[in-house]
Amino acid sequence: MKRLLILILAIITLSFVVSKAEAKWWIFGQGNDGIDFDYLYLNNNSYEELGSKAVLYKDSLQNGTITIKGKTSIKKGKVGYVKITKDNKQTWEKAKVSDNGAFTYSFVPEESTKYQVFIEVADTIGDINKVDETYKEITIINESINGKVAEAVNNMIRAYENEESNLFMTYVSSDFTGDTAVLDSAIRKDFNAFELIKINPYINNISSGASGKAYVAIQFNRTVVSSKSGQTYTDKGYTEFVLTNENGKFKVFSMKNPLIFGLSDAGNVATGTVQSPNNDPILLVDRTGNVNEKPFNQAIDIIENDS
Repeated sequence: MKRLLILILAIITLSFVVSKAEAKWWIFGQGNDGIDFDYLYLNNNSYEELGSKAVLYKDSLQNGTITIKGKTSIKKGKVGYVKITKDNKQTWEKAKVSDNGAFTYSFVPEESTKYQVFIEVADTIGDINKVDETYKEITIINESINGKVAEAVNNMIRAYENEESNLFMTYVSSDFTGDTAVLDSAIRKDFNAFELIKINPYINNISSGASGKAYVAIQFNRTVVSSKSGQTYTDKGYTEFVLTNENGKFKVFSMKNPLIFGLSDAGNVATGTVQSPNNDPILLVDRTGNVNEKPFNQAIDIIENDS
């Protein structure tokens, strides 16, 4: 009987120890969900939105450096450390961390080198974030950002002149501010309204922002033939594009009035307006495909009231 009681007591004790160990394991496992990021940037670009591969142009790097910065979100305890690897977890370096969880890590990259980056965050309890979810392959290429931007703009114009809607849309970012479906529909309506499209662009300026976007100022002359009336129309203007770098390929992110593309739904395609200094007439296309010319200020009023 005494042996039986000892055996029962041993089983109960062992069960308690196992349960306690399991509880600790469960808490540690949940720690992955307890560590996150309030924000995370790679050279002022959203780390997540860049995707698993980021291609950066050397001439767009501020002071020739790559900077990863963010702020940790920890549910229990405080941030213990933030460390980063650039060589697929072979070596690690600690980032500079503030008491509030904000951190910064910078390095000078070499051309044509692929950096395989992971970010590890630990709290003072000992829990670690989901490191594999932070993977990023970063490549630096020594090509002119201006040349790539100009190439993208010219390719868009050629595709538009040739009425190749599918090819045109490959130069449009999925995050296009006017909605990609709206732009796709608008250019197809343009192709129904116009014949013999001819656009002569002149890029006045290309500047790179801290976010990695390219801001393009364009002067253009345009000639089209109305499909309905057969009449030839010409106009000219100054406009602006914003392009974003998506894995080394620049794609249009937003466009201002007066539009070069998507006139058939200008009010919903354009984001903002470049004011004309001389009120020259610009082309308008109404909902039924009729083409007209109106003085700039009047045309913009019509576009804004139709959006």
